[in-house]
Amino acid sequence: MFTRTETKKMRTEIENALEIIAKKYGYATKVGNIKFGNVIEAKITVSKMASNSHGTYANTPEAQAFLERAERMGLAKDCLNEKYTFKGETLKITGYNSRAKKYPINYSKLDNQGNVIQRMKCSEYHLKDIIRANRPEFFL
Repeated sequence: MFTRTETKKMRTEIENALEIIAKKYGYATKVGNIKFGNVIEAKITVSKMASNSHGTYANTPEAQAFLERAERMGLAKDCLNEKYTFKGETLKITGYNSRAKKYPINYSKLDNQGNVIQRMKCSEYHLKDIIRANRPEFFL
């Protein structure tokens, strides 16, 4: 049986190995939930990269859903992948989960170097508060 500590160590090594392969081909990877016991099962997602005025981002189904819905929410499409500062934290909008009714917006908290600390979700109203604090010209 695999233990929790063994699985965490393996997850780190799997993420590092996938990152090397993804950079070689220009893709983005993400390791999802891991189940462990007698075997280790992990969900791995590989997506192509896209870019906008704020740099490159993983072209996931969530990112595409955000681009499709941005104008209906009263936002510009370039809000995706843009870094915002809100309550002393740096945030980056990563996508829209069409299956989530209450908190459909996906975003990441970033550290000072721009690395992802935590992936989070919020409502459309909270997203507008974040954007309003940084780009009030959208809401005039």
